[in-house]
Amino acid sequence: ALSENKGMLQAIQKAYQNGVPMFAECGGFMYLGSGITIGGKHYPLADVIHSNFYMTDRLVGFGYKTLTANRDNMFCQKGESIRCHEFHYSNCDFIGDAFAAEKRGKKLSDCMFSEENLIAGYPHLHFWSNLHFARNFVRRCYEYKRKRG
Repeated sequence: ALSENKGMLQAIQKAYQNGVPMFAECGGFMYLGSGITIGGKHYPLADVIHSNFYMTDRLVGFGYKTLTANRDNMFCQKGESIRCHEFHYSNCDFIGDAFAAEKRGKKLSDCMFSEENLIAGYPHLHFWSNLHFARNFVRRCYEYKRKRG
């Protein structure tokens, strides 16, 4: 049903192209992808993030982590960190490289996408662990609205 909602997919693509600040985590991240394969059948999605998703038969990326920005983005500057957690039964071709993930002091793979007006990935961010991230996103939304009238 989500793949068949062409109006929503086009609206998301248009919003992204128009520079609307976007934040998507987990299922929203997947919806922004090129498509998802479930039971051998491929369903096209928004194609904002050029990565294909597929369902797995086991839990992937489970647990609490700390993310540290690999570069400046609309949430923070390079080197700033935030806590998060993950739990999902899917994976994708490329999970992004905007943040370095760490769990109990051990470096894991990079993750999340970051572009001028987009941050997206599997992690569920705990904004209370760094309110600066939330403030920056709200500020970016306000600036967008002010410029667009």
